[in-house]
Amino acid sequence: MNIAKELNYKQVILLGMVTELMLVFIQFIYLKLNSNTDASLAFTTEYMRYTGFYVFQIIGFFVYTIAVFVLLKKFHVTSFYKILFFIVAGGVVELSFYLLTLANY
Repeated sequence: MNIAKELNYKQVILLGMVTELMLVFIQFIYLKLNSNTDASLAFTTEYMRYTGFYVFQIIGFFVYTIAVFVLLKKFHVTSFYKILFFIVAGGVVELSFYLLTLANY
């Protein structure tokens, strides 16, 4: 008998934040691998307009879609609001990242 564990709101919000922080980490790895060794790791306006934004939007969409699917399959989620909190928590982290970068939008 497979009984799924119920997630509380705190766990759902934490999972949303960790998922988005994973995307920020992917940005750092991508920037490190594709930059010159002399250049500093900075999220410039050019990088964020032409690459970074799309990494967040395209890869992020698929990561969040898969994460919601896993949440629904692995855990017992009884409330639509928990999924909404998961998505909103990730959105807050992403918007915070955009505000903290050196890029001008």
